[in-house]
Amino acid sequence: MQCARSARRTRKDRGGALLFVTILIVGILGLSAGMLARSLSEGRSVELSLLEASALACAEAGAHAALHSLSHGGTGVLGSSTAPSAYWAGSYYTEIYDATSPPDGSKAIVSRGSWGKSWRGVEMIVKQTLTPVSFNARAGITTKSDVQTLGNFTVDGRDWNDTGTALVDRGTFGISSMRSIAAGGASAVGGNGSPPTGAPTSGLEIEPNAAWPSGFPPGPDEAVGLPPDTLKAAAKASGTYCASAAEWIALVAANGGKTPSGKVIYLDFDGITPMEFGTPLNADPSILVMHNAKSSAYMKNLHGYFKGLLLVDDIDHGNAGTLILGAIMTFRPTTGGNAFGNGDADFKYSSAVLSRLPGTSSGDFSIVSWREFPAFLQGKPAWATGGASNGGF
Repeated sequence: MQCARSARRTRKDRGGALLFVTILIVGILGLSAGMLARSLSEGRSVELSLLEASALACAEAGAHAALHSLSHGGTGVLGSSTAPSAYWAGSYYTEIYDATSPPDGSKAIVSRGSWGKSWRGVEMIVKQTLTPVSFNARAGITTKSDVQTLGNFTVDGRDWNDTGTALVDRGTFGISSMRSIAAGGASAVGGNGSPPTGAPTSGLEIEPNAAWPSGFPPGPDEAVGLPPDTLKAAAKASGTYCASAAEWIALVAANGGKTPSGKVIYLDFDGITPMEFGTPLNADPSILVMHNAKSSAYMKNLHGYFKGLLLVDDIDHGNAGTLILGAIMTFRPTTGGNAFGNGDADFKYSSAVLSRLPGTSSGDFSIVSWREFPAFLQGKPAWATGGASNGGF
């Protein structure tokens, strides 16, 4: 009996041990499965993070490629690119727009990058670095040629405010010329604190036979201390370069019937009559150039309002209803008709206007703002306009 009971107890102990081992093995397997699942999940998370980081790097590469393109004269959209390496699985698609917020000539770059099935995007606003343009006016009107004023033309070299509504300082000469200056008809010239008079003297209002020991500037660029063709390039970059009178007329019409504001404008043809500036005054000062290789390009029969700096080879006849606020410089040694004005036209010198002349581009763009976004959000941003793909490269 004792032996039978001992045998049953042994079998019972063995069964309990087997159950314990079975439970232990199941527990270990469950723990291992959980650890494996967690490891796989973390692996997928790491892989996803790597893919998203790679996609973001592609988007950033496209954005910087666009920035480089803009800084070197590029205007289009880069499109998409894939590197030739077999180990590179990414691409980017980058678009360049004209930013509308702020509407100050800024560009908007939108770049979408992909790596595998991950997409990330970058948006940034960039603005071109501008070189300030300065003009040290010797007089309200500075010229090499003989000058005659006729009709009711008034030249005032006293310093007016930015709107031409109030005097702020004594100013400078009304007219300075390397040759003779004569006022005829009912015209009047003032300057250096002296109000316009029909009998100007060389003491305050005018400076005839002016000496230029270092030489009179040969052209518009030199007049503002810039290398040749800088102003022409600036006008081309801003869409304000005109190769014909018809293009100038169209530019004024497209700008609401007035001269474009805060721009460098270049008229690259031999002459225009009548010269219509439009009305009212452009809000911000502009630089308007009319020049050719012979320094013989002319504006005749001027009408309308202009605020800024006129750099023109030859000006003949400011007609009734004309207001020029800022400064004028001409470059032609002699003129066919040397009457700057022959009607009820007004010129007012303004140092405030000259202090706000538009700059010229250095070519470089700097980043104003930057943000990331999920690249699956397609379409053009609400604050941008323009932009088109070039099909890649």
